[in-house]
Amino acid sequence: MSWVVLTGALALSGPFGTYSQLNLDQRLVLWALVVAGCLVVSAMLRLALMSRFKRLQKRTATVIAGVVSAPFLAIATRHVFSLLHWPSEDQAPNLVELTLTLVVIGVGVGFLCHAVATQVWREVWPEMKVETPVGQAVAAPHMSRLMTRIEPELRGELIRVSARDHYLDVVTDKGTAEILMRLSDAVAELEDTDGLRVHRSHWVAVAAVAALEREGDKWQLVLRDGSRVPVSRTYRSAVAERGLI
Repeated sequence: MSWVVLTGALALSGPFGTYSQLNLDQRLVLWALVVAGCLVVSAMLRLALMSRFKRLQKRTATVIAGVVSAPFLAIATRHVFSLLHWPSEDQAPNLVELTLTLVVIGVGVGFLCHAVATQVWREVWPEMKVETPVGQAVAAPHMSRLMTRIEPELRGELIRVSARDHYLDVVTDKGTAEILMRLSDAVAELEDTDGLRVHRSHWVAVAAVAALEREGDKWQLVLRDGSRVPVSRTYRSAVAERGLI
């Protein structure tokens, strides 16, 4: 959808003089190739970065991928211009301006796709049946709806869920996943997971709590992974009822 919308918008608006120099069919071909290349190369580079650097956040990887791939894509785009018989080399888009445009496309669409993907992750990676080596279907272990939203390699024992801006950090014993949703919605999707909300920005698993620290009127829970989570006054009674105080 991003590819179709961007291609149509660029073909109709005709940036970099393409409106006057190329007809509509040529502009559609040009921008379809440019946008497709930008999306594919940026996505592949982002996945490679996240595969190599496990702790790299998706948003950071998206920015790096968009910036690194843009100069190469700009050169390739100039070559496409020449294949379309651009009237003059001097009239072709400036490489710097073209690079900046491709950075915006790569990073902007990357963020958009990531935001949409986090909302529909459960649909594209549902709880399914798995097959044994001999082909006999067995039920997969139950997991909460929230856990189905994160990458399979990060699905482990849940430690905490913390809000950060518009995103959530879902921390397990296998790493941290980043998803775009509200904490209240995430807590609802934890279903029967044994845990509780201890702050407006934090939910913790009871089994992950190692100790409670108090300094005056400030309380915080120390979790098994070494992280510390504040306990707000609003949720202290709930923490006490679970025997964590």
